[in-house]
Amino acid sequence: MFGTLITRISGFFDKAFLFAAVLPTLIFSILIFAPLAGIIGFDSVALWVDSLTGAKKAALTVVGLTNLIVFAYLLNALQTSFVRWWSGDIKFFFPIAWLISLGIALQTYRFRKLREKTFATSSWETMWKTFMATVDKSWSVTHPPANPAQIRKLCIHIAKLHEFMERDKAQEQLDVIAAAYQKISAESLGDRVYRPLKLRMQEFYENDEARLRGILVTLDKEFGDLQTIYASRLGNIVESYSQYASKRYDIEMGVFWPHLRNVMPKPFLDSMGDQKILLDFALTMATLCIAYSLSCVLFGPWIWYRPLLWGTLALIGCVLARLFYRLGITAAANYGDFWRAAFDLYRLDLMKALQRPRPASLVTERKQWMELSKLAIYADPADFDLRQESSPLSENARPDASATNFETSPEGKKEGANPRPADDAGPSPSASEKEATDY
Repeated sequence: MFGTLITRISGFFDKAFLFAAVLPTLIFSILIFAPLAGIIGFDSVALWVDSLTGAKKAALTVVGLTNLIVFAYLLNALQTSFVRWWSGDIKFFFPIAWLISLGIALQTYRFRKLREKTFATSSWETMWKTFMATVDKSWSVTHPPANPAQIRKLCIHIAKLHEFMERDKAQEQLDVIAAAYQKISAESLGDRVYRPLKLRMQEFYENDEARLRGILVTLDKEFGDLQTIYASRLGNIVESYSQYASKRYDIEMGVFWPHLRNVMPKPFLDSMGDQKILLDFALTMATLCIAYSLSCVLFGPWIWYRPLLWGTLALIGCVLARLFYRLGITAAANYGDFWRAAFDLYRLDLMKALQRPRPASLVTERKQWMELSKLAIYADPADFDLRQESSPLSENARPDASATNFETSPEGKKEGANPRPADDAGPSPSASEKEATDY
């Protein structure tokens, strides 16, 4: 019993508890008591501590440590609530319902703008093809070569092109250059005009494609779908990786995540847990900083009426809360990457643990996960196949027929277990010798 108690107590002081609960408690205690000690006077506080007897100091230390551990344990129990609060999942908290509605409206607008941009295409490739269709006609026609002044003028038109200019203005510059090919030899413009223009247009096109791919990645990693928009960026990031398994593989995350953890290797779980600790630490500190700012505004003037002091401390608390919230967003994004990787790497191990056959295609796999999800969520009694273990005596596992004659048959064990080559066989035993041997 005592060993079990020690095990339970040691579990409270693991890495997650120390960094995500105890450390924020210590920082919050310093932020609370440092201004109070400054108001009273650090020398006065030191003299008061020195005046205490040893027993009182020990009792004060025990009380302080007990309060610290209890408060840290309370923070540890509230970490899931902190994620919900900073995600904006508090729609029924009426004092800030208007703020939640405003956040949802802003995030919905951002989602729709990003989704609209995903339908955009780069216009530079189209303009280049139109330009080449015009220029190709002039290659077979003889024109005088370009002089330096004409080349400089065309280079100025090329320099005016930039990737963010309006399409009509970019087309005007290209039309001027294309018109020059109708009067000047195309060969004389190759290295000085054609090549720089092509490289410039290709660079603009590649940059547009990279931006479009970046928008797709942002939309996938920072949002779930339109029906599950949250009021904060953090909430939408959490929702995005929560829906990843369902979108990709038809896996119900809420049902199969505990199952998946049991087949994931410990090094992966440890790396993933580090990001979860950082997320919990950041959101806990952001919450405590907000609580500190509110305490300075509501209770500070009652302790010592210095509005400038308490206003400055409250502002510092808000700034720190903002910084820790940004840290939480980064940690949530990194944690989401591990979440996605967990399903990508180990979902088939979970399929094997659930005794389902290994799917031959993604379509088959999605169907199998859908069957399991229906069984787990809705108790769907529909029948499906389970994985069959290969028998050790299956056809593929049987030894060769020639070896079987000597190794598996009774006759082989008796007569030919140790066969000798024909040259070294020696004379055959006589009938009397054989009869004696049999006896």
